[in-house]
Amino acid sequence: SSSSSSSSSNMGSSSSSRSSMGSSDVAVGRPRRVMSPCPFAAQPLPLNSAQIASDSHMTSIYLHESVANCMLWGLFEGHALQYDLQDGTIAKLHLSTDLLAMLIPQLPKTYPHQSVRILTEATTMPLISFSSAQGTTLQASYRTTIFLANETLGNPKIVTMAANLTIQGQLGFDTTIIESAVVHHVVEAALPEMPVNPVQWDNTVAWFIQNYAGLYPLQFIINNFVHTPVTSLITLVNAQSATYDGWFALSGDVQLHT
Repeated sequence: SSSSSSSSSNMGSSSSSRSSMGSSDVAVGRPRRVMSPCPFAAQPLPLNSAQIASDSHMTSIYLHESVANCMLWGLFEGHALQYDLQDGTIAKLHLSTDLLAMLIPQLPKTYPHQSVRILTEATTMPLISFSSAQGTTLQASYRTTIFLANETLGNPKIVTMAANLTIQGQLGFDTTIIESAVVHHVVEAALPEMPVNPVQWDNTVAWFIQNYAGLYPLQFIINNFVHTPVTSLITLVNAQSATYDGWFALSGDVQLHT
């Protein structure tokens, strides 16, 4: 037998309980930390009960974009949306000045075979939107700073760039299709002897996203980053996904691991 379950009512009502999160008492002698409510609210699911029940899969999940955006809002407010890439962070990737020769031509000439550090951090809260016409869209603004990883020289800052990014595609459980990636970089600061072409960075980042971001569908993210007793025992098969205005839907059959 199969059943269909909608979490839209629970998700839509979650905002009503958020205001009480900051009212709990804290340890004596410490100031009370007041938590702000998430600024996003859910909207009604544009499907009726008959349409939901017509799905023959064992389970169905409906996620409003406000849930994803509240998570991103919390991560941004907690200063967790940053990534510090250094030599050795990624296995088999030697992050050196030679690797950036196409983007900063003068860098490996001035500092040959030197390690570099690339710090990327969000400057505004990323925003996810779902629509029936365009699928899933992610908008983000971030700042990238490149350092020469040489303590003797004082780990000099090579360049700082600000960027706006928009990714549009079809998010799925087994596969994710990137249909477009638009990036615009602006050089905020750079060493005078290290000219940086921001257009070259635009093209490189867009190419990287279009060719590699699709390798990380929802199944990969869940298997590698969501560690619960449930996810270790079951998997979703025959999965199908769809987007409606403001909503993402995922249906599938549950299979036990043997």
